[in-house]
Amino acid sequence: MRLDEEPIPSPERRPLSGMAIIAVVLAFLPMCVPLNLVGCVLGALAKRRIAASGGALGGRGAATAAIWGGIIMTAAGWWAFVSLTDWAEGMVQRQASSAAAAFVHDVQQGDYEAAAGWWSPSVETPNTAAMAHFAEAIAAFGEVDGVGVRVMQPLPGDTLTPVWSAGLVFNFGSGPVSGSARYDVLMGVSTVEEMVLLRRIVIEGPEGDVVLPESP
Repeated sequence: MRLDEEPIPSPERRPLSGMAIIAVVLAFLPMCVPLNLVGCVLGALAKRRIAASGGALGGRGAATAAIWGGIIMTAAGWWAFVSLTDWAEGMVQRQASSAAAAFVHDVQQGDYEAAAGWWSPSVETPNTAAMAHFAEAIAAFGEVDGVGVRVMQPLPGDTLTPVWSAGLVFNFGSGPVSGSARYDVLMGVSTVEEMVLLRRIVIEGPEGDVVLPESP
């Protein structure tokens, strides 16, 4: 540059759109689908304001990133939520099947102490006489080989412990027998096996249902 030349003034830096900045932050929050959607909407509004400002506002790129980021994070968060829900429901069903099968097996073997361990602590555990009567009532079916879950869903309630209802198929030596059960799904337990425990079990017999506890 020659000495007689005047320096070129640097262009003024345009202020960034505050809405665009907020939109980017919300759009990329992990596992926050509602806020991701808000970020996407704010990004679109910010982009419109930036265009209407006639160059007075910057942040068009941030607004665009918020729009697409919000869409992508919303889709990813929803997929993760559905996958986690399916996994949790599958785990509850597997443990419900194991708890019912183990309880019936222990009762049939006369191991009432072990059978009581499959009963939820939030309800009264059936006493030895009730479990012995239950075992006698289902003796004609033969030994239990396993329990399948046909359908399982949570019941409405205001307790801290979720209660689930299940339609079951008991596989005895004589063949499958329908039944049902109710479970407490416990939180914060020491082992996974203790998470789903019985509070009521029903086996449909030819002469009437066999139920524990005998009174609702």
